[in-house]
Amino acid sequence: MQTLKLTKKYSPYPEYKDSGVEWLGKIPKGWGIENLKKRTVFLNGYSFNSEDYTTEGLPIIRITDVGQEIDFSKVKRVPFKTRSKIQKFLVRKNDLLVALTGATIGKTSIYNKDEEIYLNQRVGIIRPLQSLDLTFLKFLISSNIFRENVSLICSGGAQENIGTNQIGNIFFAIPDIDKQKEIGIHLDKKTSLIDQVIEKKEKLIELLREKRTAVINNAMVNKISNTEKLKYIAPERKVKLDIFPNDIKYIGLENIESGTGKMVNSTEKSEPESSVNVFKKGDVLFGKLRPYLAKVFSPDYEGVCSSEFLTLVPKTNKVKTKYLFYKLISKDFIKAVDDSTYGTKMPRANWQFIGNQKIGLPTLSEQTEIVKSLDLKLKLFESIINQVSKSIGFLTELKSSLISNVITGKVQI
Repeated sequence: MQTLKLTKKYSPYPEYKDSGVEWLGKIPKGWGIENLKKRTVFLNGYSFNSEDYTTEGLPIIRITDVGQEIDFSKVKRVPFKTRSKIQKFLVRKNDLLVALTGATIGKTSIYNKDEEIYLNQRVGIIRPLQSLDLTFLKFLISSNIFRENVSLICSGGAQENIGTNQIGNIFFAIPDIDKQKEIGIHLDKKTSLIDQVIEKKEKLIELLREKRTAVINNAMVNKISNTEKLKYIAPERKVKLDIFPNDIKYIGLENIESGTGKMVNSTEKSEPESSVNVFKKGDVLFGKLRPYLAKVFSPDYEGVCSSEFLTLVPKTNKVKTKYLFYKLISKDFIKAVDDSTYGTKMPRANWQFIGNQKIGLPTLSEQTEIVKSLDLKLKLFESIINQVSKSIGFLTELKSSLISNVITGKVQI
């Protein structure tokens, strides 16, 4: 198996010239400057009506499919009878797809399958002419330089948009076809190696999180003879507000990280759509919507939260807040609650079932020791996961920098 070597030093080309394009600066002597439309053919997707989607029919590529392996069992489909009028939008093998709107704008992928599939709106195809190598084009379109240009010219207010005509007007530096192929092969090899290392590190993080969950669960295994129903040791705080106070902190399900109980900054809407629950310092919040996500939180301040949380008030003479938090987030407890849910699309658990779950109760001093032990172990897990995450960030930045510098001729291979 090949290993990633980060020690290769790249040097600049022997001679440069002014490109005449401000953002490109100087380019290697012998390279040319052209806009994309002179070397490519562009195609916009067809505006399929979502009301026409069917369980069986012709598959279509939507913007959410760009940049990932297409799962034909999950793609949207349109009736077979539409085939004759949408032939123009048939995607060919090795077509370069680009997202034209929203948060994924500029994201690219190459369609490498033989199956018949058609192009939906807001997805574009860029097909290189014979004088432009496909792999070189793929890295050009995926480079930070290209994305920065897209960001400058796109429009649309709250949701960014760009058209294939605008993409076609972007200028880029281009070497002869042989050099393009050489660059494409080199970047393909190097970025594949980087991706392999990133994938291994992501799997390591996944394993560490699984181990973390197991450590919590093992500490909470009910080996204690003294048990009580949850509703008797931590009753529900049934205080609701119909009007959301603007000066009080609000917590939505999207603000709590699954399985850890940590607050996170979410891009999702963090405003209530209906009444909210009041919580106090020392309460424990348990997410009853999709409980398999294990959204549990113990706030150290007062505020309001989504009504999809149960707000539980630990009785301090029976259970420590942090001990209860660990119990509610443990794998066995989450599974028991998840098995009780009702509803297919929006599975929920109810307090009647949850409140009747029996909780093992060591003495308060024993609970304190269990919590201290778990806190230390989980702190170590958190430290290792953070280190691995930082290394993934470094490799991702390395990959982006490599692509941009090689594709624009800042360094030679």
